[in-house]
Amino acid sequence: YVESVSHKYSIVGIAAMAASFSLMIFQYLWGYLTDIIGSRRIVVLLGLVIVSSALLACPLAKTPVALVAVRVLEGLGTASVYTGVPVAVGDLADRLGIGSGASIGVARMLGSLGFATASLIGSHILENYVKAFTMAGALLLAAIPLALVVRGRMTSTKGLKSASLLKHAGFFTMVFTWTTAFMAVASLWPSYMTSI
Repeated sequence: YVESVSHKYSIVGIAAMAASFSLMIFQYLWGYLTDIIGSRRIVVLLGLVIVSSALLACPLAKTPVALVAVRVLEGLGTASVYTGVPVAVGDLADRLGIGSGASIGVARMLGSLGFATASLIGSHILENYVKAFTMAGALLLAAIPLALVVRGRMTSTKGLKSASLLKHAGFFTMVFTWTTAFMAVASLWPSYMTSI
């Protein structure tokens, strides 16, 4: 897809960086917002609308600047979903009296199943990017009514305390390192797969 916008492979990295940078900026802000308003549902619904709009707009981005702008918008919406859903899963675990680890494990397992399903569909059925973006945007729109069941609870903690951040610096460093390693090769998979 990016090759249809620009013949420079560097644009792939810039577009990926734009989405990742947007995620980095907005995840904390969305998380803080969920704590303030106490509604995971609103944050998740907004995120689904934003990211579905961005994906549906991707095929319309015909210049590198437009592509980067759409990817920033995609990062904004994705940050909302990435933040709101895990918090809602934790809230659900508390309400149902089940373990947080098991709840997150099931949620991530279903996420991996969705990733595998999308990869299979994308590689066998959708051979052009317009269809792929349209399918992804439509699936996200279809998820909006499903997200209406998302609930949240009011929290007394607002924001991240620097003492807590320092106490868990090793964990946060591991998250950063794992994500960096994973994303370092993510944009290369399509090129690698077509080469074999």
